[in-house]
Amino acid sequence: MTFCVEKCNGVHYGKRSIDVEYSLYGQPLEEVASQKDFGVVLSNDLKIRKQCEEAYSKASQMLGLTNRTIQFKNPSLASIV
Repeated sequence: MTFCVEKCNGVHYGKRSIDVEYSLYGQPLEEVASQKDFGVVLSNDLKIRKQCEEAYSKASQMLGLTNRTIQFKNPSLASIV
């Protein structure tokens, strides 16, 4: 199996990460602070801040879309939410 070097990244996890340059097929990999894998954002400091920010952003987008799309808004339904 061959890998596309441009699509591969290197992430150092933890506070005492060793400064190692990773390479693939003789080409150095780009070092990034966080990487998304299977829908989960993994950051180099092992905190979930980026994951929460992305979830909040997606929820806000969906709420905005719903608000713009719905034509009739019954005021009595607002007390339920």
